[in-house]
Amino acid sequence: MRFCSIRSVLFLLLLIPASASAWDVDVYGGMSSGFSVREQKDPANDHVDGGEKIYFGTRFLGPIGLEFTYYNLGKFENETTEVRAMGAAMLFNFDVRGMTVFAKGGIVGWEERYLLTSTKEKGQDVMFGLGINLAVDKHVLFRTEIERFRKVGKDDNTGAAGTEMTLLSFGVNFRF
Repeated sequence: MRFCSIRSVLFLLLLIPASASAWDVDVYGGMSSGFSVREQKDPANDHVDGGEKIYFGTRFLGPIGLEFTYYNLGKFENETTEVRAMGAAMLFNFDVRGMTVFAKGGIVGWEERYLLTSTKEKGQDVMFGLGINLAVDKHVLFRTEIERFRKVGKDDNTGAAGTEMTLLSFGVNFRF
């Protein structure tokens, strides 16, 4: 019985180099900056501020990828509220003539800080997005993306789940 398990382990170890080269793993990182929109009940009152993000990800098994991101979604309510988030998302990539179109969906943990009182609200919710990577060369890509966050923060009047947010960003993506 023990001989059989050792043989199985050796067989699996022999398969690892072959499967790693077949997976064609692509590791990347980058940063983007753009506009963050915090939606209100009346669209005329939507709040807009600068938004940034730093991300790191990997693409494996062909079109499937995994990405981890830190977001600074901006300051709102007359610069008295700041929203930040960290997220993990699954990406589905489609290569089309020198560019990659992708769709993503995942989960974010957000933190809304009230700068006047130093109190914080925290929570988790889902996010989704669409984007395009345009290859400049083998290791540098330009990236344009729109991401949507559901129910970020708390409604000050009712205490219910907060508003939806959108981040439209442009940046640079580096492949390693």
